Amino acid sequence: MINLLQKQELILKHYREGESQRDISRQTGISRKTIFSQYIL
Repeated sequence: MINLLQKQELILKHYREGESQRDISRQTGISRKTIFSQYIL
């Protein structure tokens, strides 16, 4: 499970910086499906 700060960083990378789901997943080591099913959408 990720903390609130990590969640904020994921959201900012996706919406402000325009990073792709795959890039964020690679950088964090968290599964792409996990990130975007639980934290972004």
